[in-house]
Amino acid sequence: MHANPNGRTHVLLPGGAPVASGAATLASGRFTVGCVCSDDAISAVHAYLAEHFPACMVRDLHAPTKLMREGVLAGYRDYHVMSIAADAPSHVVLLQEFLAEPLPAVAANMCRWDVAHALRVHRIVIVGRDRVTSL
Repeated sequence: MHANPNGRTHVLLPGGAPVASGAATLASGRFTVGCVCSDDAISAVHAYLAEHFPACMVRDLHAPTKLMREGVLAGYRDYHVMSIAADAPSHVVLLQEFLAEPLPAVAANMCRWDVAHALRVHRIVIVGRDRVTSL
């Protein structure tokens, strides 16, 4: 299990499916990746999603790669994915260029671009520095 300085650890299965933190072992093919994304930006997005999807569980993940870091399979760090468990699962892909924006811009843009509506319509959306797009 690898934790990052901000204390958030993402546990992934090959293919990107999150598993319970205590269940991760390299021997079983499961691995972890420490998240280095901005805690404040991630918290702001979680707050936005909790407001718009109050009955849903939100999970964080980074897609896996075949890249090894310190002997452990690593995840992509260019983006952060939040999976919203609802009747039909939805996923918001947060590009690092968006997460690097000043905190007020992160919160304001989630509202201004109506990311919740885009998630309900498209199920998978990508949030960049200057817009939200569907996949």
